[in-house]
Amino acid sequence: MRIRFTILVIILPLIVKGQSLIVVDNGSPQFFIDLNVAIDSASSGSAIYVPGGVYTLTTKINKKLFIYGSGHDPDSSTATGISKISGNISIIAGADSGMLMGFVIPNALTFGSSEFANDKVVTHYTIARCNIGYLQLTPSNGLYCLQPNSNAVNNLFYNNVIGGLFAADAQNNLFLNNIFSGIVQRIGINSLLQNNIFLAQGYCSAYCYAALGSVLSSSIANNIFTSNALSIGTTHFCYGDYVTNNTTFSNNLFVENNAVNNYCSTCNDQNNFWNQDSSSIFINNTSGHLFSYSSDYHIQATSAGHNGGTDGSDVGIYGGIYPWKEGSLPSNPHISYKSIASGTDMNGNLQINIKVEGQDH
Repeated sequence: MRIRFTILVIILPLIVKGQSLIVVDNGSPQFFIDLNVAIDSASSGSAIYVPGGVYTLTTKINKKLFIYGSGHDPDSSTATGISKISGNISIIAGADSGMLMGFVIPNALTFGSSEFANDKVVTHYTIARCNIGYLQLTPSNGLYCLQPNSNAVNNLFYNNVIGGLFAADAQNNLFLNNIFSGIVQRIGINSLLQNNIFLAQGYCSAYCYAALGSVLSSSIANNIFTSNALSIGTTHFCYGDYVTNNTTFSNNLFVENNAVNNYCSTCNDQNNFWNQDSSSIFINNTSGHLFSYSSDYHIQATSAGHNGGTDGSDVGIYGGIYPWKEGSLPSNPHISYKSIASGTDMNGNLQINIKVEGQDH
């Protein structure tokens, strides 16, 4: 009951003013229209609540902030609208241990601001339940080898839709229960990729751009790879274009029919499910190699991946540590229903009916 009362106190001024205001909680709520001003005004450790709408972000995130949108799934955000940030987003040094959750980010989200600069490293940052056009953990796409320095170390990415990823020298990052809908060029060093779905149709020509590239000393477990990579003269799954060494592949489900060691002599192939018919994997995949909100990415009960993960749960996004949350709502309380009369009644009262639901995680 206390949570419901607090939410209504914040929301009513927004309705009266006829605007969607950004709330910054610095101990007491402050209201803003511009997301850049809200971020600049927030103290380190503050929470920022961004309602549905389209926002342009030009300022860099350089302090510890917990930034919540209203979600990216149109079906679960009908009352609020989705929260969309246009332009490119930069998360740089000082943002350590912050969080970004519940946004559509159609362009690039980049960690760090310069190559190989240790003072630009971002650590222990969490990005969750976002739909990201392109995630770049190393600022330059010109890198072709793994390097000893990194712009992203010990960060967590879960329950996201990620259009593409470049993470050549990123280290010790966790990618859990995500849907990769585009090409993943490089993953980095000492990474954990667990319970993800890789949808993209990759290719190999002079270089390989497929589900994974440049993976070193990492663990790849309980994932689903739905396509082959196309190579000149043959069709095969391509693990890496430059470096894929000392990595363990465990309990992954592939439509491919090749062993890991065909591509990586120093990798371990443990209990993987090969040569799976793509139509036998998901309950309903309406868009093939593209992500769709109308698809049902639960595993079929007859699939080899059902209860086939290393922990006994399903492979893919509904098993593991961070099972996919239906509707992809952020963890803060959410407006599930809103009805506002078009005008006042004969007594000057405005009829407002708002339903706010708490989130269990």
